[in-house]
Amino acid sequence: MASIFLSYSHADEQFARGLTSALNGLGHRTWIGEEQIAYGDSLIDATQEALRTSSAVVVLLTEASRNSQWVAFELGAATAQGKRIFPILLSEDPSVVPFQLQRIQYLRADPSDPADVARTIAKALAGEA
Repeated sequence: MASIFLSYSHADEQFARGLTSALNGLGHRTWIGEEQIAYGDSLIDATQEALRTSSAVVVLLTEASRNSQWVAFELGAATAQGKRIFPILLSEDPSVVPFQLQRIQYLRADPSDPADVARTIAKALAGEA
């Protein structure tokens, strides 16, 4: 199964945790920063290592993520490393999709159903979507 890096704004933490739980339940390993970075560790080093070892990156796109420096950093690093990126649009406003992701088909998702999003990601990872 895949090792997935989840990029999100802290304002979207509830959905991110639900998605992580659903993806893990489907057999994937999901990296979610706050849970895997130990107190006192370098945020940048831990994030770069997690991105380096991930096989895919899921980025949650919302009004909050549009303004997040961390999401921008993670997306830039993932793009530079050539990672497969799965953009998930949780907003009604498609202008929150950053320029560098406008060339990638994104999933417009229901923010109340992280389990459905997880199933869609799992199918895409398996080459079924």
